[in-house]
Amino acid sequence: MGTSVLHIKTEVECRVYLFDEEKGIAKPGTYFNLEVRKGEQDLRFVSTEDETMRYQLLYTVEENNNDYRITVERSLFNSYSTVIMNDRQLAEQGNMDAQYIMWVHYTNGEEVGQKEAVKWLCKAAEQGHTTAECVLAWRYERGDLVEQDREKAVMWFRRAAEQGDSYAQFNLGCRYENGEGVEQDSVEAFKWWRKAAEQGDADAQCNLGECYYHGCGVEQNYNEAVRWYSKSADQGDTNAQCNLGTCYFYGNGVERDGIKAMVWFHKAADQGNPCAQCNLGYCYEVGWDVKQDYKEAVLWYFKSAEQGYADAQYNLGCCYEAGKGVEQDFKMAFMWFRKAAEQGDGSAQYELGRCYENVNGVERDWFEAMKWFRKAAEQGLYDAQYQLNRIENNLRGLIDSGIYRKPYFIFFDTETTGVPRDYNAPASNTRNWPRLVQLGWIVTDEEGNVLSQGNEIVKPEGFVIPADAARVHGITTERAQREGKPLREVIEAFLKDAERAKCIVGHNISFDQKVVGAELYRLGIPDTISTAKSLCTMQTGTDYCKIPGYYGYKWPKLQELYHKLFGCDFEDAHDALADITATKKCFFEMRKRGLI
Repeated sequence: MGTSVLHIKTEVECRVYLFDEEKGIAKPGTYFNLEVRKGEQDLRFVSTEDETMRYQLLYTVEENNNDYRITVERSLFNSYSTVIMNDRQLAEQGNMDAQYIMWVHYTNGEEVGQKEAVKWLCKAAEQGHTTAECVLAWRYERGDLVEQDREKAVMWFRRAAEQGDSYAQFNLGCRYENGEGVEQDSVEAFKWWRKAAEQGDADAQCNLGECYYHGCGVEQNYNEAVRWYSKSADQGDTNAQCNLGTCYFYGNGVERDGIKAMVWFHKAADQGNPCAQCNLGYCYEVGWDVKQDYKEAVLWYFKSAEQGYADAQYNLGCCYEAGKGVEQDFKMAFMWFRKAAEQGDGSAQYELGRCYENVNGVERDWFEAMKWFRKAAEQGLYDAQYQLNRIENNLRGLIDSGIYRKPYFIFFDTETTGVPRDYNAPASNTRNWPRLVQLGWIVTDEEGNVLSQGNEIVKPEGFVIPADAARVHGITTERAQREGKPLREVIEAFLKDAERAKCIVGHNISFDQKVVGAELYRLGIPDTISTAKSLCTMQTGTDYCKIPGYYGYKWPKLQELYHKLFGCDFEDAHDALADITATKKCFFEMRKRGLI
């Protein structure tokens, strides 16, 4: 239980609430009636007593040699509704503390009504209740209970910040730093962080150190950077501890001291700071200020890499590639390079290009190699640009000679758990779209020669395959659990081929695109399938098949189009690969006849 504070101004009976600091809300029913005998004093107290107990606390506060005796008696009502009634009366009389407490009542679930909750929060904020102003700012920032509006979020943070609230000052500085709801302004960011830092806010102190270290919003000054990093680090801020270690490591703002650098790196790393863990790994790898130890380096790199720290992922990839501290393993090197490359690390992107070219942990793929060399070159890596030009020149000769055939089309088909409620709904509406059960695809060159293909069943995670759907495609939940692969693995294999093709082809392709798009949305992967250049054999075959419908010719089923073109049916309909093989055959036949 946290500390509650009430400023007592007169000899009146008052009420103070205990707050749960982790949740940022008042704990229901934990209020105290206060009788102030004499004087004016800030009252602070901490309670861990059981809620059902009654007790008395007696405090003696010394100030200017005068004794102030304050009696605090725990009061409990028979029902919580009585508490709400009393607080509502005060709130309706304009008491901003009571108005904020009404917000707390509603958000605690004691009463129902989001609009009512926001009403009281706004009333408290409008009267200058700084906590209410900060809470309202975050609601606007996130679009929680109110329509998202970052400009209003800035307005409310500013109001609280101008009243001296350090939390608001820190957050207002962050808005200026990132240009969220306000024009980006590093000088304004520095100004507000300094105000919060001077009040002892550790996060603001660390950010102020960053400003001085990099000369952002203020003239670069390593000495000032160290001063503010030290204040924050002494409060336990791991980012400041790591940054202070960096200052000692390079001798910026302080005399270079490798031992102190390692001490600060360890303080932060032991608390899980990934940057500090990576720095420790580097020190052990190169033997800087510590005995060289590749195994210890790998240990720290691994801790940091598992948290998604790109530098550590790249360094770990290098260790696996060279066999430093671990057994040489090109597949593991490739995996860690890819993780770092996907976060935009230029060096990792370059190494990933080398892997694809030199068959290190992955099959040779010149187009993938060029893709990653190009990404690294865009970040200014000269060697990557050189490798990109070299491969493009070599590949052009191979294509011209017919030795290498460039991917052009990718045909794909899905089997699912059912159909959507609304076929026009966007892929981002994941509740509307069925789950992917099977994904089949074929990659061809422009002449129809098959270059690669895939046909994967997806292992159900968080869903089951309905019996009606299983009767159509023959894949039950039990079979999918037994034979299926994780969704992410299937999707990533498909995307690898899809990214190389110039055109996506399918029968009723909009359905398949949105099914895959919904799965991409669930995985947090950008949807490049729904927006890719595509062609639908169902739509292009409508006028050719001329099947009567209610509103002219109806869209032909794949079996109907196939039979019209070839005079026979194809086997294994509703198997993804069988369907897409038939789609490919229909497409090239229609192309041959000039229908496409």
